[in-house]
Amino acid sequence: MHRDEQTFSGVVQRWFGNGFLALDPALQRLHINGGVLDGPVEIKIATGFAGLLACRLARRLGIPLDSLNPTLCVEIHEDSGKLHWIRTFNTFNGSNRLISVFEPIGAWPTGYWIESTGSFRLALRVEVKDSSWHWLPIKAWLNEIRVPLFLLTKTTAYKRIELGQYRFYVGFSLPLLGTFLSYAGILVPSSTTNLFCQ
Repeated sequence: MHRDEQTFSGVVQRWFGNGFLALDPALQRLHINGGVLDGPVEIKIATGFAGLLACRLARRLGIPLDSLNPTLCVEIHEDSGKLHWIRTFNTFNGSNRLISVFEPIGAWPTGYWIESTGSFRLALRVEVKDSSWHWLPIKAWLNEIRVPLFLLTKTTAYKRIELGQYRFYVGFSLPLLGTFLSYAGILVPSSTTNLFCQ
């Protein structure tokens, strides 16, 4: 299905406004054109009780814990004014897919995006630091019921261009336990993704 670049450009740039120019040019191009990124992913889990929590959350998110060399493929596109992120974790034993839909609310810097993943929704503000994109959770809902953030794990997530490569990090932590689950890596654009083209 052909995606209209002008339409895709509108939803991200319109939400950011002038703030869009503060992002690294490669991140700008990715969110204008969409595309597919893939590469190895490093998954870390804690031990002990924290490790049990990590395994449970990983299963819910489709993060594989049974492979030494997992990879991640991320497809980014827009449809009906929303961003779609399709994350596919691949291992020798198969693949797991996690689909998130992001709806823009308001405008940067006071606006936010609502990420819907199954029955869970998370409102996320965006902070731009050193040309990178950082997510800041501010609200959450489960099956339309508001969930206080203090009842949830703290999520740290960012994406940035590092030495000409797309680096991402997602980590989950709790007070006293610290970070008990994270996945991160450097992804390479597919041949159809002009992420690093001028």
